[in-house]
Amino acid sequence: MRTIHDWMIMGMRIMLFCLACHLPLAAQMTISLDEAILVANQHNRQIRSAWLGKEYAQLLTKTVTDLPATTIGAENGQFNSAYFDTKFSIAQSFQMPAVFKRKKRWLETSVQTAGAGVTLMEKEIRQQLEDVFNEYGYALAQEKIGQSYLVLVDQMAQKADQRVMEGEADVIEKTMAIQLQAQLQWQIDQVQITLQLLRIELSWLLNDGNSYSPAVGSWDKQMNPAVLDSSRMAGHPQLQMAYHQWQQAVSFTALQRSMLLPSFTVGFNNASIRGTGADNIVYNASKRFSSFQIGIEIPLFRKAMKAEIDAARTDEAIRQLNWEAQTAGLWKHWLTLSEKQQLMATRIRHMDNFSMPNAARIKETAARQLSAGAINYLEFVTLMNHAMAIEQEYISLRKEANTIRIAIHYLL
Repeated sequence: MRTIHDWMIMGMRIMLFCLACHLPLAAQMTISLDEAILVANQHNRQIRSAWLGKEYAQLLTKTVTDLPATTIGAENGQFNSAYFDTKFSIAQSFQMPAVFKRKKRWLETSVQTAGAGVTLMEKEIRQQLEDVFNEYGYALAQEKIGQSYLVLVDQMAQKADQRVMEGEADVIEKTMAIQLQAQLQWQIDQVQITLQLLRIELSWLLNDGNSYSPAVGSWDKQMNPAVLDSSRMAGHPQLQMAYHQWQQAVSFTALQRSMLLPSFTVGFNNASIRGTGADNIVYNASKRFSSFQIGIEIPLFRKAMKAEIDAARTDEAIRQLNWEAQTAGLWKHWLTLSEKQQLMATRIRHMDNFSMPNAARIKETAARQLSAGAINYLEFVTLMNHAMAIEQEYISLRKEANTIRIAIHYLL
């Protein structure tokens, strides 16, 4: 018995289906997986956002030579004598070359991290597209099975109706036929809603303003075993991103340590000295004198700076552990998928050789025996359900095998 929650979900699906049906059918196009990947790489919002993130990191590399603001000052007062004098000054601070070098390294690792993020996002969107194509192929297979059984049941229902009219069967047999027809039609309607929702999902992922339908001609092809070596695993964008994040933390720690280095200040001053100078010459305001200055800034209070360095080292250790954990996690995932792949291949071969031929024989024999009167309609329905269950299990295995293949492809 369906709950209220089930009916609500079903109602939402039907609403989405009805909404999707109002989309212009002329705009809907069939697209292959390879074509969909190319379109998504150009128009998908998440991929475009990742590219902008990389561009942002590249623009920040131009800030490596960012200098402190230049100080410009002016004085007017009795700072030399009882006369009012004027003074103008300009000063600029400079950090040690090591600071610029370490900041440049930190910004470069930021670009590398963002670049790995772009590659990872492209791989994740590709996986999502492959999942949509897999689900679409599975739904089409479900629809095909349902349609084939519906045709068969329709034929048997017509015969049952004729037998009732001729008095050879009671109304129960006709009622069972109508009920089985309704169940099969309901399943087909659900599959058609799923197909439309998957088309909407595909168009949303591609995001180029068009409506698409997946081309899944080779959906049920046999999966070939994949071999993965350590070098290919190390180059996976997920691990590359984690590694660059670690290196970014390392370079940031070095940058924080460089803040303990002294910085320098150079300046130029120009002032008037009204009155009698040290050389016993009287000067007026039009006569000006210049001087240069140089200073060194040493961070004497280092407690806060050292705390920032310690925090950076801790973050560095966290990033390293995260990279190691992701490396181990991907290898574990690979080993798990390899075992599942072998098990699934064995199960599919068994169904190809035995179960599917048996299902075909059950359908053929049951239809023939029902027509000949060797079995009643109840026995026919039982046999049909058994055969359909075998075919449903088979396409479910195919779907799961493709899901494993997609997951393995993500690791390559």
